[in-house]
This record gives sequence, C-alpha cells and structure tokens, in this order.
Amino acid sequence: MSSLRETLENTFAAAAFAERGLPQEAREFLGEGAQPRAQSAARAAEARRNRPRPSLKA
Repeated sequence: MSSLRETLENTFAAAAFAERGLPQEAREFLGEGAQPRAQSAARAAEARRNRPRPSLKA
C-alpha cells in the first residue's frame, strides 16, 4: 500500500504524460492498476447515463 503522497505524485506525473498525448506512457507510469480503474470509471459513467430520470407527473 502506497502513501497518499506517493499516490498523488504518481497521479500528477501520469496526468502530465496524458496531457502531452502519451496515454501509453501514463498507463505504464501508473502500473497495472490503471486499467481496471479506467474500466470501472467507464462502467460508472454508463450507469449514470442509463439511470431512470425523474419526470413530472401531474
């Protein structure tokens, strides 16, 4: 388990790679844990889009 400081440093460093258009390097910098988080984030976004919307019923 890494410290909060290590996690933040890794995240900001990977974000710098991603901003420069180097997503592969960003994933390598984050290590193996980067892919499952990206997939779960995509699933969460899909779930938010597909949730039932409230409607007004008079």
